[in-house]
Amino acid sequence: MRNSAKVISRFESRPPDGATFEERLLSIGTGILERFLVSDVIDLMRVSIAEARRFPDLAKFGRIARERAAESVAEALSRATDTDVIRVYPTLAPDRLAATTRFFLDLVVAHPLMRALTGEDLELIHAEIKPHVEQSIGFFLAACRCDKLLD
Repeated sequence: MRNSAKVISRFESRPPDGATFEERLLSIGTGILERFLVSDVIDLMRVSIAEARRFPDLAKFGRIARERAAESVAEALSRATDTDVIRVYPTLAPDRLAATTRFFLDLVVAHPLMRALTGEDLELIHAEIKPHVEQSIGFFLAACRCDKLLD
């Protein structure tokens, strides 16, 4: 729990950088991956996954940690968004932000995290963070233009 709180607080303490909305999203995505893709975090996730059946509290802890991380990302997305951005990307409206955050995390975090959890070299994955996040953000923003996406 302490480790999870430490990782999340490091992310929360860094406001999104960038002059444009896209740059702020890149900052958020890069920040998440840089903080999650470190050996002690990956090792803790592996242990939690491996022992979740024997220790149901670990599974509960994992769910709580994921929910807290998603809330932190939703807050970062909210801070990076203004009224003009919502006009262009209606899925970032406050009433849709939770669902949009899940899509953001799926696009930006899921693939590199799974690679790390299955034993791929963390240095190699780190070297690919920036191009991965740039490509994911492009796809994410294209999807966010569709106001019917989450209906």
